Amino acid sequence: MQNKIPSKLYKYQPYKDWSLKNLEDHCLRFSKPIRFNDPFDCAVKLSVDNITDIQWNKLFQIYKEELKSHFTVEEIEDKFLTNGK
Repeated sequence: MQNKIPSKLYKYQPYKDWSLKNLEDHCLRFSKPIRFNDPFDCAVKLSVDNITDIQWNKLFQIYKEELKSHFTVEEIEDKFLTNGK
């Protein structure tokens, strides 16, 4: 089954300077999932059964960098390393 690319994409935005700039530049702006009001939006299930230690550490560093403005390092480690390697 092939994925069909839609001919149109609708993105509702407030009438702001940045939204007009996005139209001029043919760009879309999306919020980061960490800013969503529903914790299950964009929930991604990641299988790490066959991941190497190097890959695991790289993935953790990415998560830590993205989440450091919202959580302490201890909270991040507790949440993401309890079931990790």
